[in-house]
Amino acid sequence: MKYKLSVANRDIREQAGYAQRGNSWQIILAFVLAVIILSAMGILGTTGLIYLSQQEAAGWLLGLVGLVIVLIYLYVIIQMMVFGFPWSFLEMVDTGRYQIKTIFRPFRRRPGRNVLAYIFFELLLALVSLLLSLVSGVLFGLTSYNFLPNQAWSLTAQMPDLAAGQELTQGLLAGDTRLLILAGISFALWLVLTLIYLVFIYGFAFSPFLPYDSETASASALLGISRQMMRGNKFKLFRIHFFYMVVPYLLAFLFGLVLMATSLLFNLDAGLFGLLAGVITFILVVVYVVFGLRAFTATAVFYRNYIKQYRLELNEAFPELNLTTWGQGSETEIYQQEDRPQVPEETMAFAVPDELKVDEASEEDLSPSERAGAAAVFTEAEPSLDADPGTVEDDLPETTQVVDPQHDPELFDHMDQSFSDDIRGKDEEPQAIFDPEDDLTYDEKTQLRDNPTLYVDQSDDKSSKD
Repeated sequence: MKYKLSVANRDIREQAGYAQRGNSWQIILAFVLAVIILSAMGILGTTGLIYLSQQEAAGWLLGLVGLVIVLIYLYVIIQMMVFGFPWSFLEMVDTGRYQIKTIFRPFRRRPGRNVLAYIFFELLLALVSLLLSLVSGVLFGLTSYNFLPNQAWSLTAQMPDLAAGQELTQGLLAGDTRLLILAGISFALWLVLTLIYLVFIYGFAFSPFLPYDSETASASALLGISRQMMRGNKFKLFRIHFFYMVVPYLLAFLFGLVLMATSLLFNLDAGLFGLLAGVITFILVVVYVVFGLRAFTATAVFYRNYIKQYRLELNEAFPELNLTTWGQGSETEIYQQEDRPQVPEETMAFAVPDELKVDEASEEDLSPSERAGAAAVFTEAEPSLDADPGTVEDDLPETTQVVDPQHDPELFDHMDQSFSDDIRGKDEEPQAIFDPEDDLTYDEKTQLRDNPTLYVDQSDDKSSKD
């Protein structure tokens, strides 16, 4: 399965900005709250260990308590940081509102599955890192042995200290061909391994978001499904992240040049230089925070657009996902912020024809039964679904009347007749619901509608009386 997201990166960035509008302070407050909670846990755990050590507790007890504290700390980090914050960003994309309480939701929704998914990911990451380290070490060792001079190799092998580094640096500056080739090979090797590492990491980019939409998928399935979903989309998501990373780094580089140039031109003293460096650092921190939050939001927007585009295909390929709805059963778009009016299920709206409209003066002269009959009648002509929306609105009556068909028997009769006309066709002659020769009152028709056998009984009674 390889489905590429068709939404342009520019549109994803715009949607991320729209979703984050008015929510930045709530997100920062959520991060501050998470830092306070984790810091408090760390302080309490350290204090407890120090107290036990002062009480000359047994070594095994200190080790056991320390292990429990570490496990609890990791558990909170996994639920709140690894899954909680991605879920909060995804909910913000769905609803347009950031809620701090969402970062605690993974504690209540299959927390064991979240922990297993994180453990599986860390095991895979450790395995890949180990393989890459072994490959890079072997390749670098073989290359160094073939290209470095024997003296430099012996220095590097026996004295991996400052002396060996200085000799290699002097050789590079002197233009030693072998050292230059080694440096080029080392850089190429580092670049290839970094790309492999990024490809591996981006393959699981959707893993924290999938449990938000799926209650049924297992921990191992989350990782496998994420890898399948990211096929053909890794570089697209990387370009979005690179856009938010390159701006802060460019600003840091430019501010650094400005700071150095200002110090050299104006011969700033240490105090003024430190003040200027502090201001620049504060600006850079703000820029990093803003672009970092936008990168998180863009990732959530990327995921949500992918789910909306390929939900049916994903349900067919991975039935365990069960993506019938998303966003905790809510499909509210970020563009639909206002609440829609709620109409009771037992009511229906019908348009009142012009010939049945009455002004306020004449309406007072009508009896209650006449008012009910006038309100129950609705137009037979309905606009075509294929007609132009503009013309349909122009042809609609100026006023509408909301009535309850369950409390108006004649309205049911009229509806039955209208539906029968639609099914029968205009060419056929309509048949009356009641016999025209029957002189029934309104109450008798109501009873007849509820119990058709009364009609036979009434006919028998009338014939016997005659």
